[in-house]
Amino acid sequence: MDWSDQRKPPRAYVSGPATVRVVENGPVRVAVEVTCETEDSKYVQTVSLAAGDPGNRVVFRDAIDWKTKEAALKATFPLTAANPEATYNWGLGTIERGTNDR
Repeated sequence: MDWSDQRKPPRAYVSGPATVRVVENGPVRVAVEVTCETEDSKYVQTVSLAAGDPGNRVVFRDAIDWKTKEAALKATFPLTAANPEATYNWGLGTIERGTNDR
């Protein structure tokens, strides 16, 4: 994605009514599934939390059937943590670079 495209504001948000359901509710793990559909695309996110040491993190699992033409999908997770560098997957390997520059 070009830097100029990356800096543009979103043209739309995944919207519409979301379907939320509990998919796991056991003694070891709980999980909810959120499903949204927009512009012929479907987005399913499962958020889970486990007991014990795995419970030190929240797990997000995404299944995306993206059919929206001429649009990229960007997922953001607003956090209070920050890091000046990130590792990006390029399909053939990874590259580490700054998070807010060209």
